[in-house]
Amino acid sequence: MELAQLYNLYAGLAEVLSASQAKEIPSWFLLEGLDWPFAISNDHQDSWIANPVARLAQEAMDAVPRVSRPTRWQEYKDLFFASEGPSVWLYESYYLDGRVAGPSTFALKKIYAQASLAPTGAELADHAAGELSFLAFLTVQERNNPNEAQVWKSARRLFVQNHAQRWLPVVGQQLIQSEYPSWKAIGHLLIASLNPAKREIKIPDDGKVPSLISTSACSLCGFCSQLCPTQALSMAENTSSTSLKLIKELCIQCNKCEQICPEDIIAMVAGSSVQSHTLLRSSPRVKCPKCGKAHVSEAEMESVANKIGNSDYLSYCIDCRGM
Repeated sequence: MELAQLYNLYAGLAEVLSASQAKEIPSWFLLEGLDWPFAISNDHQDSWIANPVARLAQEAMDAVPRVSRPTRWQEYKDLFFASEGPSVWLYESYYLDGRVAGPSTFALKKIYAQASLAPTGAELADHAAGELSFLAFLTVQERNNPNEAQVWKSARRLFVQNHAQRWLPVVGQQLIQSEYPSWKAIGHLLIASLNPAKREIKIPDDGKVPSLISTSACSLCGFCSQLCPTQALSMAENTSSTSLKLIKELCIQCNKCEQICPEDIIAMVAGSSVQSHTLLRSSPRVKCPKCGKAHVSEAEMESVANKIGNSDYLSYCIDCRGM
């Protein structure tokens, strides 16, 4: 994808996700997906659509109808402002640090400061819109400074690797699983924009996807989803359960999940026998007997107990173990 098109993608996604906080809906986001500002030039259309991740994004955009402003705002509220807590969190620290305003927040603030940038208003530095805006900034620098283009390109790739790619694809998966066509498309676009292999993806003829040889042996450690370059495998966690999910259309058969699995229970099987959205494993979360906070899945706790021996303290959360 050309730098100008990549900039449009980063900037557009940042505009949409910042609207969830600023309560300002971009006018283009009310239009049919065919009219969104992510058009791919005819010269690059074939290579973009030939990529399965990008093709899913294009197909999702094609399915987005025109909606009214009140309808779009209701979607925002359902996804980001639910009274019982957001369905989708937009902060890196929530996913990587386990809380909003964690170490990730301050690390990003330092990165932005090195580029003489700072978040606007009172927004935290690790908000999704901020990270996407920073990627748009790096793309502009790469395009406008040909003598230093490689330096800016390396900076962009490092930022994707060390920050954006570690959590924004998870946000993308959550949006794909929503009931709203517009947000499904945004989710696919998020994943496509951060996929490091999107020019090299080639689907093998056998069309195999990951499956669990033994469901009960899966500890839900999450290593497979962390290594998955397209987030075909993803972890979903709430107060009651932890789950491992597969979207087979996103799988590029890289076999990284099979290689990293510490339990050696992931095997590639014929994709024709697997449904599009598959729940591979789910386990209830253990509640700390002292404070009542859900802190780990039963599957993970059982895996640890099998390795070090069963102990009562494992059922306690980290904060309560020393009390």
